[in-house]
Amino acid sequence: MNWKESLTKGYKHMTIPRKTVLIFAAVLVLPLLVVTVIWTENQVGKAYRTFETTSASELAQINAGVRSVLSKAGNTITTALDQRNFLTFCNSDMEADGLRLVQFSKNELERMDGIFQSNTQLSGASFYFDNPNVREIWDTIYSSTRIASDRRAEILPAGKSEAVLLRGITKDANDCPALYRKVFLDIREIGVLELRFSDETLFDELCEQSRISDFHFAVFAPDADYCFSPADDDEEVIRQLMENVNDQLAANALKLRVGKTVYWLTYEYLPEISAYMLCYAQADTLTGNLPRIILIVGCILIAFLLLVFLFSKAMYRSILKRLETLVTSMQAVEKNGDLSIRIPEPNAPGDELDTLSRQFNAMLDRTQQLMEQNVQSRLAAKDAQLHALQSQIDSHFLYNALESVRMMAETKHETELSDTLYALGSLLRYNMSWKTQNVTLKDEIDNIRKYIYLINIIHNIQAVLDIDIPPQCEEAEIPKLSLQPLVENSIVHGLPAGRGNIHISVKAVCGSGALAIRVLDDGIGIKPETMAALQSALDGTLESGLQIGKNGIGIVNVHKRFQVRYGMEYGLTLQSEPGAYTEALLTMPFADDNLGGW
Repeated sequence: MNWKESLTKGYKHMTIPRKTVLIFAAVLVLPLLVVTVIWTENQVGKAYRTFETTSASELAQINAGVRSVLSKAGNTITTALDQRNFLTFCNSDMEADGLRLVQFSKNELERMDGIFQSNTQLSGASFYFDNPNVREIWDTIYSSTRIASDRRAEILPAGKSEAVLLRGITKDANDCPALYRKVFLDIREIGVLELRFSDETLFDELCEQSRISDFHFAVFAPDADYCFSPADDDEEVIRQLMENVNDQLAANALKLRVGKTVYWLTYEYLPEISAYMLCYAQADTLTGNLPRIILIVGCILIAFLLLVFLFSKAMYRSILKRLETLVTSMQAVEKNGDLSIRIPEPNAPGDELDTLSRQFNAMLDRTQQLMEQNVQSRLAAKDAQLHALQSQIDSHFLYNALESVRMMAETKHETELSDTLYALGSLLRYNMSWKTQNVTLKDEIDNIRKYIYLINIIHNIQAVLDIDIPPQCEEAEIPKLSLQPLVENSIVHGLPAGRGNIHISVKAVCGSGALAIRVLDDGIGIKPETMAALQSALDGTLESGLQIGKNGIGIVNVHKRFQVRYGMEYGLTLQSEPGAYTEALLTMPFADDNLGGW
């Protein structure tokens, strides 16, 4: 016998107290590590959530600052484009009249320069006119040929009148952000207006936050290859961060590693400039005293585990007592067959023994339920057999007699009488033939049609039947004579007094593993006291249900047949509004997944 076998044998022969102590001794380190890691992650998580909240607030302020700059620039543009005389002259032959050119320079041009200079956030502004006769003698007016036509069409396509670029498309705006706006005279486009900003001006709020915050901020536009940060030495770090984050831009907060340094990063996309506002910080600077705190917590956890070790012997006694109760209960069920035995359960979820106790009690409950269902199933089967035997007495004689009378009517050209006898014979044959317990939904509907036909003739009423059965539901098998009692109930209890007509609709839905059949009539409804008794019978709180129908099968019997065959979650539900309608809904499993709908 080797040492492994010796250890295994020795462990098997140990008492439960010794095994408990051994297990605690073997796993002392694991709880310590787990708790320490969880606490550490919790502290890091708190610091990270604080970073997320604070950085999100500061990014919101930065974005609001950018939008404020752009909004003020928009007001400047509106004022500038209201100078109609300026635009009209720039769109004319500027070389035709030298005196008008001088007057334009002293009046309209100076006024336009004043508009631009009043916005101190602008570093410059220029018009680019499509006029071939434009004079480029001022730094405010240029020909649109200075802008590449393909770039102009790219940033200001049809339907778009304004765009902001972090790097402009003209020589003056090549290294700075610029706002471009189409210029119209009346309804004709005559050029483009360019407003230029410095990075520090457009992102003034970002620069201010960088001065007062513990975090770093930057603007990054991967499509424009643009990166701006007040701390120039951070540009390489920003680019490396964005190289890692480009594939993860669905998240709003990330933890990324650049070299050996872990950074926490939050960002917000600003659609006005097609760029990301970034806020980042080194994780180490935000979790300062965490290592020392971890050491203290580790010591506390070790002391706690020592106490657990001392109390382990007391714990096993409680466990053994509960095990003894469970074993005793199982033996009583095995020897005496007493299914009423139950093990006390705690109110709240407990350990494995509590789970085992609940499962044992649930097993006994389910066993009792299945036994009761089995008894009900046998009673229902015997009841159905009795009805079948009663119905089949002299069935061939009745069929032959009806067929003979029908043929006599045919020979005398009594077509209506012949059709009536044919419907009656078919109805009797369907009701008396019990070769199988199930029929297709289509067959059950055909039987209902014959029943309504006969009822209209016998009682001289107008019962209108509407059928809406999807093709995929027609071949579904249902218990025989499941629908006729429901339709018969609508005729017997729903026919309004004083008028001989009623409208009955039968509609089916099948799919997603279930078949639902609704029978709805516009009759007088079911009386409240009758409805209450009927609901009690359906719920099983009434000893005897309400029987309806000449064939002895009532709606309560239909409900019980469905529950015995398919389960307690299926069966019949009723709704009725006196003087308005009665609705019966049958549900059962369905094998096909084809979908239907009301």
